[in-house]
Amino acid sequence: SIGSISRPQFQETQEKTFASHVSVRNFFKVTEMDDADKLCHSNLTVVDTHMISDWCKARKWNPRRQKLMATHRMPYASKNWLKNKTNPVGWMCAQARPTVAFPALLRKYQSEMETRPKNTLPDYVLVLDDDTYYNMEMVGQYLKQYDAETPRAIAGCMVRSPIWLIHYTIPFGGFGLIMSRGALKNFMKPVNCSSTVKDEFSESACRRLKDNQIDEEAYFRDGMSVSELMETYTSSQPYRLHHNWTIGYCLHSDWMWGFFINYYNISKHVDDPFYKNVVQSRMDGYNGSEIYAGENNRKEIEQRKICNNDSPRKCNATTPICHYQTPASMERLTEEAKAVYPGRFTS
Repeated sequence: SIGSISRPQFQETQEKTFASHVSVRNFFKVTEMDDADKLCHSNLTVVDTHMISDWCKARKWNPRRQKLMATHRMPYASKNWLKNKTNPVGWMCAQARPTVAFPALLRKYQSEMETRPKNTLPDYVLVLDDDTYYNMEMVGQYLKQYDAETPRAIAGCMVRSPIWLIHYTIPFGGFGLIMSRGALKNFMKPVNCSSTVKDEFSESACRRLKDNQIDEEAYFRDGMSVSELMETYTSSQPYRLHHNWTIGYCLHSDWMWGFFINYYNISKHVDDPFYKNVVQSRMDGYNGSEIYAGENNRKEIEQRKICNNDSPRKCNATTPICHYQTPASMERLTEEAKAVYPGRFTS
């Protein structure tokens, strides 16, 4: 759970409510104390966030070779948008939080497997915000249709960029991201581009490095895993040192997930035949839930499904995923779920 020390009650409530379901192996709370730059939230200023916004929007990218960043330069958080945030500093610092905490989690699992061989990676890892509720009984039943060994990334709510502009999908962060054991293994694989003998995954990763879509090649060292590359890219140029940036960190956290999962083949290719020739189409929406950016017609609205669950009043005992919840609504939803699924919670 990605949260903040400013409101610990949200993560505490998650842990004692839906995370008390029998299917949950671990519940990890990630806050400012887990950031690579632990002074970001206290030392960064609102003026800094505006300067970072200006820097990222003025950053030049090769429109042909680095189309992803060239098309996402303007959608980066604007000064006006930041001014409307209750805590713009907290929001900006949090953009580097998930992709630093996730590699640390993988190292923890790797260490456990080395010291206790009977320990294995979990079937699935869920990354979600502290105001998100998951009906673990329903989500668990939904995931049974898949083999956890197959690399798969499922966004609770997936956002698709206009395909006339670029083929790119990201998870709408608050609704969470589900990654299978197979995907975790791909994130953990060492990539050795200097080797003359590479497996298919490494071959693909090395080609992506040469593409250098987000200038990530500068951070790569032979033998790194994709998760380590993601972590290094996120943490090497802290927000507080933006005056000295060369590459910078100009991605929202959702964009980071979308980039590495899709472009580095962390997940299997989507089954939709419409995207069969789009190599980087590797993320699914939960039960097909998707927001098509820039569209608001009937078909698009119907496709949103889970994405519509964005307030406590829209969720009940049979709603699998809900965003923008309060501790009180999470408690209510869990009590309702306990009545529907007796004996499936440990507390």
